[in-house]
Amino acid sequence: MVDLSSCVGALPDLLSCASGIPFYKMHSLGNDFILFIDPPSFVLTPSFFSSFSQRREGVGCDQILVLTSSKNPLEWGLSIWNNDGLPAAACGNGTRCAAWLLLQNKPSGTWLSFNSPSGLLKAYSFQEKIYVMQGYAYWFDQTNETRFIFQQPSFFEHGPLTGFLVTIGNPHLVVFTSSLSIKKWGLFFEKNALFPEGINTSFVCRKKGRFHVQVWERGAGLTPACASGACAIAAVIFSQDLHKGPEVSLFFEKGALTVFFQPHQPFWHQGPVHLVCQGFFPLPVSP
Repeated sequence: MVDLSSCVGALPDLLSCASGIPFYKMHSLGNDFILFIDPPSFVLTPSFFSSFSQRREGVGCDQILVLTSSKNPLEWGLSIWNNDGLPAAACGNGTRCAAWLLLQNKPSGTWLSFNSPSGLLKAYSFQEKIYVMQGYAYWFDQTNETRFIFQQPSFFEHGPLTGFLVTIGNPHLVVFTSSLSIKKWGLFFEKNALFPEGINTSFVCRKKGRFHVQVWERGAGLTPACASGACAIAAVIFSQDLHKGPEVSLFFEKGALTVFFQPHQPFWHQGPVHLVCQGFFPLPVSP
């Protein structure tokens, strides 16, 4: 196991006085995660992730993040698992939580990098806030062809629903609506043959100049917030000239995430991070 004192500062002595696999429960705007740092490889199974993330019989979370150390304490491997036990390509809020954990007691301006399933992600701290580079956004279509975000958008129509198809490490359907059923249509597209690998659906309603968002994530269902979804929404907002300026706030049930964008540059996001608790998962006992 990694010596946390060298990379995250003085984390609680719990790590040295209890047995089992340490974990951290964190959230951003209610979008919650369990984080493991260098866990033993035998626990990294879909059945473990699924059972551990159940809210009644496990600790409970939307996603599980596994952080893997390297020789450089500022470079980390990152794998992501949905609460159904299947791997995920990206998790913006979870990445920001991981960065917060690893940057504790590091000076403002310190950078981290994560090798994730969707590519290299970067994060840095500044004045007690964590900023994460989520990456570039592209339009995509159902043949998986991609185009730069300022080229012709990818529109999608199905029944009463019209939206935009955006990928930013994982696929998103962005729908501007004030009346459609989130659960009905989110579940419909998550399990639909139109998107064999599933899709995240963001429902956006503009009220009094603010963009209010609800998200249905593939493999996790209705979630209180989604940072990669916020970046996908921002890509639509900026490309369709719905907002002026280099940043936009997206309002979820429990607060706002801010997305930053410059033409031909990757999307960044910033938002609140909270450590809920930490504990130890007991090591399995051999029969």
